[in-house]
Amino acid sequence: MAQKIQEVRITSRTVFLVIEAQIDFTRIYGKFGINGAAVISEINKIMARRPYVVATVDWHPLKPISHISFKQWGQHCVPGTSGAMYDPDLDIGHIDVEFKKGIDPDDDVYDSFKIPHFEQFIKMLDPDKVIVAGSAIPVCPSLTAMSSVAAGFETYLPWNACCVMEDTDIGKAIVELERAGVIVTNTPK
Repeated sequence: MAQKIQEVRITSRTVFLVIEAQIDFTRIYGKFGINGAAVISEINKIMARRPYVVATVDWHPLKPISHISFKQWGQHCVPGTSGAMYDPDLDIGHIDVEFKKGIDPDDDVYDSFKIPHFEQFIKMLDPDKVIVAGSAIPVCPSLTAMSSVAAGFETYLPWNACCVMEDTDIGKAIVELERAGVIVTNTPK
């Protein structure tokens, strides 16, 4: 039986990376039409256990309009729009620090460890473990979790605290994460 995130000991040295818990990714009426209400509830449960919470947000200014991310995914997470805001059910009071990604119009960052100074910041925290959740598998949380392992951190990804893009081969996504050394918990039955 797969391990459950509830069984993972969370301490004040545990770092919880909340990836793009924004309306464009978590709401059925958002840009990507993913229903993330259950995901936000699971993220809130983990945050309530008091790890150090680092949130990343997609942040794509309209100027210049030729943002590389818009070419692949369409316009999303534009500052000043509702889609760029945190999901209204996310308990933002638990967020300790926020990093914005995707600001550079010529470089769309999917992996949070590619944000300038992000990896150094996480290493400075000296975590006992890293937990990664958010939007949307198989892209940002997956790449971030794999980079977390590559950076030397014991890394968990609670499946039920992640939005999954339509047409994702769930079995393949889990195998890729586990091959990279990510401990996937709360997997679908």
